Amino acid sequence: MGKTTCDNLDAAILEGRDPSSLMEAVATCLGDEIRRFAEARCGSRRGDLDDISQDVLLAAQRYLGSFRGEASLRTWLYRLVLSACSRRRRGRKNDPALHRPIDDTGAVETPNAADPEMELMISERLSALQAALRDLRAEDQELLRAVEWEGLSLDEAGRRHGLTVPAMKSRMFRIRRQLKELMSSKFAETPGATSEL
Repeated sequence: MGKTTCDNLDAAILEGRDPSSLMEAVATCLGDEIRRFAEARCGSRRGDLDDISQDVLLAAQRYLGSFRGEASLRTWLYRLVLSACSRRRRGRKNDPALHRPIDDTGAVETPNAADPEMELMISERLSALQAALRDLRAEDQELLRAVEWEGLSLDEAGRRHGLTVPAMKSRMFRIRRQLKELMSSKFAETPGATSEL
């Protein structure tokens, strides 16, 4: 096993390397990105962002063993950010049930499995989204990533890509429309993704 770096985090986690050094690497490599994404998705109150970032890193540490590599580590962490934002909006950030204790052996108690039908539906939609994202042009993927995932303003993303704010608005409108169309067609192609009972 080689040294864990920002470039090989996904592989290091799947190899089962030391969780404490992995979490240190996750925090170092992706901490700022987690915070920017949280700010873009949850709002910009400093105390909330600190809490959400901490909650995400704690959840990542707690559930690191459940990372299967089906999506990138970054995508997995973004899902944790969205969950933390959702809990915060619902006022459940301090719900004791969300913070399971570690038993004497160091194992984390895990919550009951989710509804299998809901898991299937989520899985189908995520698969359709991933397929639709892959079908976007590389430049459009970069613009979408900059604005939606990194939380850059249209001005910042535009400067990065040599575009004006009006051009960015137009491009983002077209990219989102195309993504919606691609997602609709991909989701319709996914086996079992019909609304029939």
